[in-house]
Amino acid sequence: MQASRAPWWYYILAVSFLLSFALLLYNFIWGPRDPGVTFDSVGGYLTAKEIQPDKAAARAGLRAGDRILIVDGIPIRGAKGGADYNRAAINFESG
Repeated sequence: MQASRAPWWYYILAVSFLLSFALLLYNFIWGPRDPGVTFDSVGGYLTAKEIQPDKAAARAGLRAGDRILIVDGIPIRGAKGGADYNRAAINFESG
């Protein structure tokens, strides 16, 4: 009795899983570093809540209570300030 082979799409599924795992591992090891700031949306503004010492935010002079208005030329405004920041942070390299 002949052993049957798996369908072709099993191989595509397995390769896509392995590639996504490799990308996650790469991002974990060599990905972007934590800028060292915790944000809070207060009064429609994105406000720095906590700054970790010896991180990029502290070296840049950011202090707790500072409002974030623009990140890399992208305005951060309104109740969706966190979403605006995430959109700007995708292409931002700290450090």
